[in-house]
Amino acid sequence: MLRAVLFDMDGTLLDTQRIYNECWRYAAKKLNFQGDIDADIIAFAGMNRPDAIAYFKGKYGADFDVTPMMKLRDACEPEIMSQMGLKRKPGVMETLNQLQQMGIRRVIATGTNFERASRFLKATGIFDRFDAYLTGEMLTHSKPHPEIFLRAAEAVGCTPEGCVVAEDSHNGVRAGYAAGMRVVMIPDVQSPTDEIHSMLWHCIDTMDALPALIKEANNNEIL
Repeated sequence: MLRAVLFDMDGTLLDTQRIYNECWRYAAKKLNFQGDIDADIIAFAGMNRPDAIAYFKGKYGADFDVTPMMKLRDACEPEIMSQMGLKRKPGVMETLNQLQQMGIRRVIATGTNFERASRFLKATGIFDRFDAYLTGEMLTHSKPHPEIFLRAAEAVGCTPEGCVVAEDSHNGVRAGYAAGMRVVMIPDVQSPTDEIHSMLWHCIDTMDALPALIKEANNNEIL
């Protein structure tokens, strides 16, 4: 039986990934960054800040300091978010309502820190719709490591086999797959590659297709 859905936040529940990406591009341009920021955005999507720093050092050398770009990225975020708007992805509220009615536990599993995650979830009206929260600063490893999803399952007393991971990023899919869970991808700024397709239970266009998949897998039983 499937008993819980573990939700990524950025790009899955909230339409924030485009905002973050625009902030990174702005900061990279302002600081005359010579790397491939669009490729980097894909590579570190889902990582927490320490792992993102390690990623940049691994790619551009141990002496590369990404801190100035991160600070500028953070500084420009409020203005860019104001311009682009903070909103839920399509079908999110309907999905959360249906899962609650079905008795399915709902958990936030995001590399974003709790302060930011809670602020965004409250601003979009869904903070209180979850049973537990796993955020970046609570973890030793970030996606694609499976730690976040394994700990999220533990937080609501579920086995990996009883969990569905809802993700939009390649690293998130890899983390859910490594955790031994069924992974549903709702593509946002990243499309699934052949590698990613091989790890998926389903790929859906919008979140509101998820409850029907779980009902079918559970033979329409209510928990």
